Amino acid sequence: MTEEITKAEAKIWGKTIVGFGSYHYKYASGREGDWMLTGFSPRKQSLTVYCMSGFEPFEKIMSNYSRKNFRIKELAVK
Repeated sequence: MTEEITKAEAKIWGKTIVGFGSYHYKYASGREGDWMLTGFSPRKQSLTVYCMSGFEPFEKIMSNYSRKNFRIKELAVK
């Protein structure tokens, strides 16, 4: 389903994150790299969903959840 929505194939990022799409970032310090646009990580206590910058409906979706359940651009579903 996520592949259909993002039009990107699933890829493993790190050890436990399944990501879709990618973008290149570069900090003012010169550090740069590539990261996923969206993804998820099944964890023991929760399912973590990642939505990176540029996903406009993010704030509206997040307004439905308690602040204790998410960090910026990340939602932990328990």
